Amino acid sequence: MKSSGKESEVEAVAEAEQVVEVELAKAEPVVKERPLIYCGPNLPKGVLLQFTTFKGGGMPKYLDKHVEACPAIKRLCVSVADMAKTIDAINKMGTSESVWAGQVLNYIKGGDK
Repeated sequence: MKSSGKESEVEAVAEAEQVVEVELAKAEPVVKERPLIYCGPNLPKGVLLQFTTFKGGGMPKYLDKHVEACPAIKRLCVSVADMAKTIDAINKMGTSESVWAGQVLNYIKGGDK
């Protein structure tokens, strides 16, 4: 028995849907990067100010040399949702965040050159 035009159309659509499903399965998931906010001390000359927000989840290239010299700068860039918790931790002696803030201050004073 021969397929009618309508049945052929339905089969073609079903085949196209399978192809799309296979292609979607191969595709990389889209990860939307969340903004980061810097919670550490200001760097001199306005290079990086406390509470600067970075869209796209990354820091600008011009900060690379500072982050390389003082990795604590990057550690103090947190999601906006974690800002309050991070500020509280910076102000609490003995936390990792307070140590990192101290490392940034030491870097600012020229201690990590």
